[in-house]
Amino acid sequence: MKAKTLALKTNNPRPWLWPLLLLAGVTLPILWLLPILWNRSVTLGILVAFVALPGLALMGVVASWMFRWPQLLAYEVSGRGLTIQTHTDPVQIVRSEVRLAQPVEYALRWNPKSRGHLPGYYVGVYTLPEVGPVTAYAAQSKGLGLLLEMKSGEKVLLSPQDPAELLKLFR
Repeated sequence: MKAKTLALKTNNPRPWLWPLLLLAGVTLPILWLLPILWNRSVTLGILVAFVALPGLALMGVVASWMFRWPQLLAYEVSGRGLTIQTHTDPVQIVRSEVRLAQPVEYALRWNPKSRGHLPGYYVGVYTLPEVGPVTAYAAQSKGLGLLLEMKSGEKVLLSPQDPAELLKLFR
């Protein structure tokens, strides 16, 4: 069976990244001009620009790196099972290791143990009421997902666009 990538429901904020960076880029010249317009020294304006420029550049690099994470989350179904792509190493879920697969309504809240909690990217350990701790690989913070209970006792939460399609793999 050839590997097939499943669609994810996502609320990825990536389209907002470039307008935010553009707004930050417009802010720099304004910060540089304000001391001059207030009849302060040109030196103060240059000092403000030299302090703000590295901060804005660093903000842009960190924002673009973090906003890239939601695009990296993907589920690939193959004959052997499921491969979950994240910003780190891929995770393999072998079909024979899944004891139970069931659809579940979920709502993830911020957790310091999570490895990634951004809009459109929720990866890490979360606690669901009535289920307990789960390892989530989700593209939405709430909705209808698929809960996999492994033979080892670990529980994995996924958020494919069509949970029924993925459910067929594990039945």
